[in-house]
Amino acid sequence: MNKAELIRKAVREESRNVRRSFTPTEMEELKKTYIESAIIRNATEAELAGIKKDFKDRLDELNGYMDNVIMKIKLKYEMRSENCYAIPNFESGFMEFFTIDGQLVDKCQLTPEDRQLELDRQAEIDSDVAHEPAPAVNEEA
Repeated sequence: MNKAELIRKAVREESRNVRRSFTPTEMEELKKTYIESAIIRNATEAELAGIKKDFKDRLDELNGYMDNVIMKIKLKYEMRSENCYAIPNFESGFMEFFTIDGQLVDKCQLTPEDRQLELDRQAEIDSDVAHEPAPAVNEEA
């Protein structure tokens, strides 16, 4: 039946889904389109994986920071490195460590070297006292 005869015999024109086979040229074009799409999809998936890793790294860093802060809140203190002044206490037998504001922050047993420092210091003081001139005596009194 030709087109003119179909139109003449039809009672109406209606849209329907029908099966149409592709030509070899159309098949090649579809395959090419599919391959190009697959390449783009793979690149997009790789980009997404990189973005996910970046976000995970950022979240891990933030979680670590938050864990650190919550630990400070729980403990109510933090450890800091500060210059301290070591002062030997020969009566107690301890080397005491003080912050610049005078707070005792640590102490440990005096070592033999620490004890030797006191002996050397005392010997120096005794030597200085022995070499001092005698005080002048006021004879008018």
